[in-house]
Amino acid sequence: MKRLKICLLAATLMTAFATVKAQEVSPVSFMRMNPYQTNTNVATDLPYSAYFSPYIGNFSVNFQYPRFRLRDLFNFSDLSLGDFVNFAKGLSGGNCMALNASHNWNLIGIRARNGVISYTHNLRVQGVGQFDYQLLRLIAMGDEAILGQDNPTSVGFALDGQIYHEYGLGYQYRINPNISFGIRAKLIYGVLNVKTDACNFTLYPGEDGASIHFTEDFRVRMSLPRLFVLTEEGMNYDGPFGLADFYHNTGFGFDFGFNYRFNEKWSINTAVNDLGRINWKENNMMVVGEIQDAGQYYEDNSFVFQGITEEQWDRFLHDKEYRQAVFDTLGGYFDIHMESTGNYSTPLTTNFIVRGNYDINPYNRLSLQFQGYFRPDGFRPAVTFAYGGSFFKKIDVCATYTMQRGSYSNIGLGTAFNLGAFHIYFASSNLLGFLNIGKNKVKDYQFGIVFNIREKEKNNEVLEKDEDDDDDD
Repeated sequence: MKRLKICLLAATLMTAFATVKAQEVSPVSFMRMNPYQTNTNVATDLPYSAYFSPYIGNFSVNFQYPRFRLRDLFNFSDLSLGDFVNFAKGLSGGNCMALNASHNWNLIGIRARNGVISYTHNLRVQGVGQFDYQLLRLIAMGDEAILGQDNPTSVGFALDGQIYHEYGLGYQYRINPNISFGIRAKLIYGVLNVKTDACNFTLYPGEDGASIHFTEDFRVRMSLPRLFVLTEEGMNYDGPFGLADFYHNTGFGFDFGFNYRFNEKWSINTAVNDLGRINWKENNMMVVGEIQDAGQYYEDNSFVFQGITEEQWDRFLHDKEYRQAVFDTLGGYFDIHMESTGNYSTPLTTNFIVRGNYDINPYNRLSLQFQGYFRPDGFRPAVTFAYGGSFFKKIDVCATYTMQRGSYSNIGLGTAFNLGAFHIYFASSNLLGFLNIGKNKVKDYQFGIVFNIREKEKNNEVLEKDEDDDDDD
């Protein structure tokens, strides 16, 4: 039972996020007084002489899961072959999963004349995967899924995930009240990486017309922390996890930003973020899968599959000894082992934005943004309409509506409270998922605390209007 749950969980992870192409569209970047706007656009010009947030700063996570309840897959008393078939049919040819999480350990910005020097330290977790539904259909439907097709069916999945932390040194310069630009250089240290070099399976009908032949090309690279050691006996744990494990894979990245104000109403922003690579050069290994000659189901470097009957499926679910025998048999045919490998590099998840703004008045703004992510599974665009407003000089709010490929119901909301120099906020780019409304299966959270010191000079438009209002009072 335990091994079956593990296999189903693995299948779930590969098919997770099957409905939405994930990417992070942060409502916080539309809060006009929030210093964490600089995460999205390093050229952002803020009315502060300094801002900082040590260790308790911005935390964000974007998590997506499929439109079925995970516990249903583990409810064996009710799960039937028909349910599994319907689940397999509900998937598409390009299922995608994605995770984007980050924690800002440090944020410091200090104004120096017309510029701001900033320092950041972030821990980031990113993962993208794709899974083709044909393999699940094969398991559920047997020869019905493949037989009768003229061409071989290719089945595969791809994973690309990494954990790294980055130290950034940025400079934002205000040329005049209407133009500013910024650049941030990042020193990156990779902690963990998983990347598929090849994960392809080919299925084709046998000459007898009643069987299916299965071949594989399976190679997954990994760079693990030093506490995991590969020996002749296999993978061993050599703990504990130490601080040095954060610093043995290096890389570099850059952020660029530019802001231009046409007049007091209209402005445009553009930025490119995470342009760079990480070099994985220590404790690298590869998982390799090869089909072995283990008996009657082996033929010409392929595994011969003849489908699953209703009786076999029912026995597999309810007979522990039979289920163990199936796993043992398959383990003989599908040999998976690990071996050491050389250095390699991976790109950062580069993204860019182009945003146009219309200021209704100094405290209310409408924005239209186009954002694109260059991920391992392709280019992912998103269009966002946003409103950002300030009330009573103490409360900031923003509301967003984002359209992404395959998802058109992303309504975001964020709010912040400015208590003197104390700035606390919470936001979600998918309010329906946060409230568990409808069939939306996307979770997105962002919250944090930051401190800021107002700029004394009167060369900032927002400050000038704030002080004029104070005089009127």
